[in-house]
Amino acid sequence: MKKLYILASLLMVLYLPAISQDTKEKAEKEKNTIISGDERRGDKHYYNFAYSSALDYYMDAYQKDSTNQIIKLKIAECYKMLNNYLEADDWYHKGLTEHGTDVDPKYKLHFAQALSTEQKYDEAKEWFEEYQKDVGSDSRAGKKLDGLNDMGQFFKDSVYYQIKPLSVNSVGLDFSPMWYDDGLLFVSSRTNKPFSKTVFNWDQSSYLDLYYGKLKPDGDLETPKIFHKKVNTKYHEGPLTFYNDQNNVVFTRNNYFKGKARKSEDGITKLKLYFADRKKNDKGDEDDWVNIRPFEYNNDEYSIGHPSITNDGKRMFFASDMPGGYGGTDIYVSYYTNGSWGTPQNLGSELNTEGQEMFPYLNGDYLYFSSDGHGGLGGLDLYRATLVRDDVVELKNLGYPMSSSFDDFSLIITEDDHYGYFSTNRDDTVYDNIYYFVYDKEGDIFVRGTVIDNYDNTTVAESRVKLMDNEGKVLKDTLSDSEGNFEFRLNYKRHYKLIAEKLGYVPVNTDSVYTDKANDVIEDRILKIEQPRFIVSIKAIDKVTGEPIKDATIHCVDIKDGELVDLNQRESLHHEFMTTPGNNYRMAGFKVGYFSNTVEGKIGYDHKYDTVFYEIPLEKIELGKAIELENIYYDLDKSFIRADAALELDKLVTILKENPTIKIELGSHTDSRGSDSYNMALSQRRATAAVEYIVKKGGISNSRIVAKGYGETKLVNGCSNGVECSKEDHQRNRRTEFKVTSY
Repeated sequence: MKKLYILASLLMVLYLPAISQDTKEKAEKEKNTIISGDERRGDKHYYNFAYSSALDYYMDAYQKDSTNQIIKLKIAECYKMLNNYLEADDWYHKGLTEHGTDVDPKYKLHFAQALSTEQKYDEAKEWFEEYQKDVGSDSRAGKKLDGLNDMGQFFKDSVYYQIKPLSVNSVGLDFSPMWYDDGLLFVSSRTNKPFSKTVFNWDQSSYLDLYYGKLKPDGDLETPKIFHKKVNTKYHEGPLTFYNDQNNVVFTRNNYFKGKARKSEDGITKLKLYFADRKKNDKGDEDDWVNIRPFEYNNDEYSIGHPSITNDGKRMFFASDMPGGYGGTDIYVSYYTNGSWGTPQNLGSELNTEGQEMFPYLNGDYLYFSSDGHGGLGGLDLYRATLVRDDVVELKNLGYPMSSSFDDFSLIITEDDHYGYFSTNRDDTVYDNIYYFVYDKEGDIFVRGTVIDNYDNTTVAESRVKLMDNEGKVLKDTLSDSEGNFEFRLNYKRHYKLIAEKLGYVPVNTDSVYTDKANDVIEDRILKIEQPRFIVSIKAIDKVTGEPIKDATIHCVDIKDGELVDLNQRESLHHEFMTTPGNNYRMAGFKVGYFSNTVEGKIGYDHKYDTVFYEIPLEKIELGKAIELENIYYDLDKSFIRADAALELDKLVTILKENPTIKIELGSHTDSRGSDSYNMALSQRRATAAVEYIVKKGGISNSRIVAKGYGETKLVNGCSNGVECSKEDHQRNRRTEFKVTSY
C-alpha cells in the first residue's frame, strides 16, 4: 500500500534536500562498493523522491540477495517515507538486529521514530538510547528519552480539549488551514482542479492547491471552492498567511515565477515565499490578487516556506533549511524596516533541533509550531513557545489529543486561544485531514446537583455521576456523597450532559449543561434514577400433583437483615410483595396435613418481567407411612450416636420444628443376623438413643416422639434367619425410619 510521508504532503521539499543529501553521501561512501543494477536504479528513484518506485527496485534486489543488510534498511526507509510504519518496523528490525548495528546511526534514529509512531514506546526508548551512544552530540535522542520517561505530562491537559475532523475533508490531502474573510483557506490535493494538471512524483498524487470554505456555526466548513487562479499554479501552493487586515498575503509555492520554474544545482525545485496584494472588485466578483513578488531571501539552493506574519507586516516567521541551521528545517524570523526585509534570524537551539521544526503560527506572545525533534508522542507534535523579544522563555508540548503518535501540524488559533484548527494524519496515516478544536481551560465553572430516587424522591448516595460531551463520550465521573450530592468543574463554552447510574437502578433522565460564562456556578441540577420494581408472587403447591394448595401459610424473610416481609394475599393462593433487584429471600410454606418446606430466591438485575414467581412444593403427610432416614449408621453391636448419624438426625429436628403439630414414632430396625431377642433389644436401644439426641439437641418435647425398636420383625427383603444374603442386602434391613402418628 502506498502511503505519503507527511512531510512531502506538506510541500516539504524543505525536508527533501536533507534526505537527498543523505542519499548522495551514501553514494559517495559506496562508490567503491559493487552494487546491483536493481539497487542502483532504486537509489536513483529514491534520490528523485519516487519512493514507491524505489521500493520496487529494492525488493527486486532483496530477492536476489536476502543477506544484504543495506538493502533491508533501504527498504525500511522507503516504507517510512511512504508512512507504512508497520512494514518499516519489520525491515528496520531485520536490517539492524539480524546483521548487527554497525551501520549509519541514522537508521537507529529512524527505527526509533517509526516505533514511536506505532506507539511501541518501550522499544523506541532502546533505539533512541542506541542512537544516543553513537551520536551523543544530537540533542534529539535525549529530548525524546526525557519525554518517553515522563509520558504523563502529555495527557494532563487532555480534558481541556475537544476535537473533531471537518466533514469537508477529502480522500486526498487536506491541511494547513488559515483564516480568511468569514472562512478558511486550506491546502488540498483533491481532484477535479482546473489549475493543477500534473501529478507529484512522490506517489503520483495531484499537486497541491488552495481552497476556500465558509465557516459554519459548529466550526465546520461549507463546501469548499478552489481559490484564486493567480495564486494557484500547476505546481505546489501551500501554507500562507494574511496581513494588513487581509489585504496582503504571503504564500508558499514551488520555485515558479513569471511562468518559469527554477531548480537547484542538484535538480530540485525548492520552495519559496511570495507576496501579493488584494485588489477589491466593486462589481461583486472575486477579488483579484496582484503584484506577486518574491521574498528577497528566496534562494534556488534552499527552501523557505510556512509563513506567519504580524498584521502590520513588520515581523515574519517562517521555516527553512538554509545553511547555518541546527537540523533539517529550522524556524527563522525577519523584520521589515525601511522598505526591506532584514536578514533572517534563527530562533536558536531552545526551539530548533537537529530534526524538523516547521509551520510557525504567531498568536500574541505565543509561537505555535510543529517538531519531530523535541520530546513527544511520535511523528510531528504540536508545541507552543512563549516568546519575549523573540527569545524562547518556555516551551510546551500541547499534549494529547492535539499531539498524537502520528503527524500533527499547522495549527491556527483565535486571539483568545479558545478554538482553532490543525492538521493531522492520525485517522488515515496516508492522507492528512483538518481538525477543529476547542480549548476550554479558562474560568472557574462548577455544576452541582443531587441524585434522587424517582420512586420516593429520597437522595441516593454513592451513585456514579458521569459528565459527557455532546456526543456521549464520558469526560469525567464521580460518586455522589452520603447526601446524594455531586460536583464537577467544567470548561468554558462547552455543551455537557449529566447522567447518574447505580447498580440495580436505571437512569430516568439526563441533564444538559452549557457553560456560557467564564466564572459561574450552575446549581440544583437534579438527576433521577430508580430501581425497577418487581412483584414477587409466592404460592404453595402439592409436591406430587403440582396443584396449588389453598389457604397455605407463607412466610418470607429478607436474608440480608432477617426481617419478616409483609405479604399481601391475593385470593387464597398467591402471596405477593414488591421488591427491587439485588435482594435475597427465604420463603417457607405451611399447611396442616403437609410437611412444611423452604425455598430461597434471588431477585437478579437481569429480570425481564414485572412479576417474579416462586412455588413452594409441600409434601402431603400420610399417617403411618414410614419415611426412611438415610445414612444412620451405628458401630457394630453399639447404640451410641455417631457424628455422621447426628447430621441426619438434625434434619429430623428441623422437620419437627417446622411442623410443630406433628407427633412421630422413630423406629430402628436390624438385619436377621444374631438372635431375635438380641436384635429386638439392640434396635430398641438404638431408637431410644436417637430420640434422646433429638430431644436434647433439638429441644423437642419428648411427648411428640416415641422410640420403637423393631429388631428383625420388619425386613424389607427375604434375608431372614438362615437365608444367605450379601452385605448390601443385609444393610437394607438395618435402617432408621419415622412415621407421623398425628398432626
